Amino acid sequence: MNLLDGVHFDNLESAGGEDTLGSSKSLGRASSGGSFRKSLDVAEAREGRIQRSVEIRKRQRGATAQAKRRRALEKQERAEGAAQDSYTADQVSQALHDLDVPENTARAVADLRAWLSLAPLRASCEPELAQQEHDRYTHSDVATQLCIDRGMVEKMLPLLRVDPRADDAEARFDLAFNATWCITNIATGTAEQTQATLCAVPALTTLLNRGPRKVRDQAAWALGNMAAENQSVREELIRVGVIPPLVILLREPHSPEAIRVKRTAAWALCNLARGDQTSGKPFFSAAAHLALVEILESYTDQALREGFQSDAGALISEVLWTLTFLSAKEPTLCIILVHQKILTHLVRLFTACKGELSICIPSLRALANLIPLRLESPPGREASLVTAVCQQPGFLDTLQSMMVEGESAARVREAIWTVANLFTLGLQTKSGGPLSQDETAVVHDLMCRFAAPLCVFFTKYTSEFMLPASTALLNLVNREDVSVLINVINEPTSPRVLDVFISLLQERDIDIVYRALDFVEMVLARLSNPFAAARLGGRSGVRLVMDYEGIEALEHLEMRQLPAAHSNLCARAHRLVDRFFGVDFEEAEEAEAMQLPEQGANMFKFPASSTPSTQPNSSPASAGRGAHLLRPAWLAQQQGQQQMQQMHTDSKQRTLPECGFNAKMET
Repeated sequence: MNLLDGVHFDNLESAGGEDTLGSSKSLGRASSGGSFRKSLDVAEAREGRIQRSVEIRKRQRGATAQAKRRRALEKQERAEGAAQDSYTADQVSQALHDLDVPENTARAVADLRAWLSLAPLRASCEPELAQQEHDRYTHSDVATQLCIDRGMVEKMLPLLRVDPRADDAEARFDLAFNATWCITNIATGTAEQTQATLCAVPALTTLLNRGPRKVRDQAAWALGNMAAENQSVREELIRVGVIPPLVILLREPHSPEAIRVKRTAAWALCNLARGDQTSGKPFFSAAAHLALVEILESYTDQALREGFQSDAGALISEVLWTLTFLSAKEPTLCIILVHQKILTHLVRLFTACKGELSICIPSLRALANLIPLRLESPPGREASLVTAVCQQPGFLDTLQSMMVEGESAARVREAIWTVANLFTLGLQTKSGGPLSQDETAVVHDLMCRFAAPLCVFFTKYTSEFMLPASTALLNLVNREDVSVLINVINEPTSPRVLDVFISLLQERDIDIVYRALDFVEMVLARLSNPFAAARLGGRSGVRLVMDYEGIEALEHLEMRQLPAAHSNLCARAHRLVDRFFGVDFEEAEEAEAMQLPEQGANMFKFPASSTPSTQPNSSPASAGRGAHLLRPAWLAQQQGQQQMQQMHTDSKQRTLPECGFNAKMET
């Protein structure tokens, strides 16, 4: 069967825009074929930077908004108080005044809760709306701004301090519940509105530790909304100690009523774990990972029986999303996750979810973050988690189907990122020695399944898949066997791989430029010899790059104005031009030619009697996820080797069966 059968490109919608990969705009390549020597027009470059900044801010605002959750009144509560579906500005002002009148406080808090639970407008209210005191509003925006302007949160702080031993503790907890509800919905607003709620953090943290279940649930909800705002807020919440009581909520006794509280706690922990700068140590110190694994053990069977749209399925989804962030933390902590047999649960959920987005995306992302790890099994010899995961029944079949069927762009993109991490097998062995028999067989299977589809997604579809596909291709070809690189360039279904990589040297996304330059440099350094030329129709790597206007593209990159942190790109481009395209580049090509032995003709369909050498290249160029997305910390380009060494030094030696796998490994 052809690997490309069933690839339905028309079903995929790009979230990044309407431009396709073949357009000059998405590739950043001049359609006229003119020289790249001329510098970019200043106005055009400035406009491009502004547009990119706006897009980044929009994405950041969108991500923050999606991370926050507003709480609305139940339908029954709405039916009992229909008059609360609208309000006037002077009603809000009167309720805020009544907060200081003890006999009116309960009613005032209940009214504010109802008004703040109304749906907000998509755009902010005009400032003058708040001055029209007799107009009735059916959205929450005016009430929210009036509450902030008149210090509602500060006025409600005494309501959050409840002595559980007091005679009227039950009534006071009800009052604290409504007040916390108000703070929860205000924290779903803008950064300024969220900032106004931070004074309630100590009191909300106290409520997490005592009081009825519904009060602790609402306090967790409010803190979760605050944590979604930015890194400084997350750091402050972690500092005051909100993680341990949230973990206690995760361990509420098993009951239908407890599922909602566990969902809220898992979601709040997920928001707290966001950000590359957030350390995983506070979460693991509080045993959050153990509580999350316990939930997977207790509720997975129920979710499979009742469906992932059930309460149990929603809880599993929240836990998986939290694990996507924890699995991207420090390597030694990720080893602890693996030791808890987390991979067994992730593989099971991924293969059983039947494409349910709320399950397949987070389970696959957490898997992709963990599989580049290597364990000591037995002591003194590394064992690959890639091999162990790929040998689990149904995993590769499900991943391949998810990638090539093309039902959802989100699924395809996540599948490509996972394949990119799977291709790190052979790039990160501790000793740099040859792969085991099992590992070699897995690499062979991965190439047969995914190499051709990757070339298609890279050359024939939108820029949405450009970064993951380029990363996967680079990890695929970065091996000692040069035939893999040759066959990617010669892939008949997608003959434009090198052409597209050269075009990407002009992309605005620096991560993509790095990968494009790595690929072009690999072609020049490894294919500029007689053996490669014979396999490439008589054209060496130098000739191929020249034919695709690579000299102009490299010179253009050499002259780009880049931030100081990325100035090495310009220097690398300059060195490549000097080395391979100098005055006497033909003589230099002949002098540096490498006489390589003959290799297999097609690395995507290996002969049965011979499997390829998969010994890793000494310096992998792009292992792991992209820098602007979640990726394991050990895959960072500048710190990867040091972190892997520290991981093997600090972590306890464990075997694969101890981590939940029984896959046979060569000993």
